[in-house]
Amino acid sequence: MTGEGGAATLARLMKPGLPQYIEPLRLAESGETISGSLQLRALQRLGRWLRERDGVVEFRLEFSKDDRGVVRVKGQFSTELTVACQRCLEPLVLRIAQPIEVDLAADTIAVDEHGAGDEPGETADGPVHLASFIEDEVLLGMPMAPRHDPARCPKPAGTEASSARVSPFAVLKDYHPEKS
Repeated sequence: MTGEGGAATLARLMKPGLPQYIEPLRLAESGETISGSLQLRALQRLGRWLRERDGVVEFRLEFSKDDRGVVRVKGQFSTELTVACQRCLEPLVLRIAQPIEVDLAADTIAVDEHGAGDEPGETADGPVHLASFIEDEVLLGMPMAPRHDPARCPKPAGTEASSARVSPFAVLKDYHPEKS
């Protein structure tokens, strides 16, 4: 979604009153909390995995700042997604509820000063697109290969094929190269 039309569409897909962009540093300095919901239709990268794009992601984000200047974003999200089971390719409903714990350095100098153990990957000194931030967390919370429970899977993909497999090398059994 680009241009003014895209921004207007995204605004309709977000809960009224939610900002399109957030400033984590400013929110952390005042200890603010943001909660709301986003329509799944607003999350385009996630949409590639979904069978149905109806529904919402509910979230809550609490912003704080530690004595080293690291902005901490803690909270949680929950959603219900309909995806394709990777075993049978039939629809699978995933109920996901995950905590969110992200550290953002207050500026690029703080990123350089961090130890390798808990180094934040981004800085908090600029605006962050709220829908993209939540979408990242949902994508990270999804299983890598979502599948039904084996006992409940309708039918594994490929079970229609005959059980007697023919070797792809069977055609070579009668091949006799001429010796020169």
